[in-house]
Amino acid sequence: RAGGRRRHNRPRADDLPPRPPRKARTPTRCTVGYAFYDAEPGRPHSQRIPSVRLRGLWLEQLGFAIGCKLQITARAGKLVVTVVER
Repeated sequence: RAGGRRRHNRPRADDLPPRPPRKARTPTRCTVGYAFYDAEPGRPHSQRIPSVRLRGLWLEQLGFAIGCKLQITARAGKLVVTVVER
């Protein structure tokens, strides 16, 4: 960049006032998205597969700490996720 000028007029993170702590909100609904399985040899395209992603501070409040092991029990129309090892 010529002259050492910044591209954007955004303040630096150090110049911003601290944010208040975020509240953990437990979601009540989400949408099943998709991911891809890589194409197998001889197949021209990857295959779309259902994908569910859960994230947020609410998981930690419920005991789902980073790195803990989970047991997933699957039934028709229902997933039960349980912490088995912390």
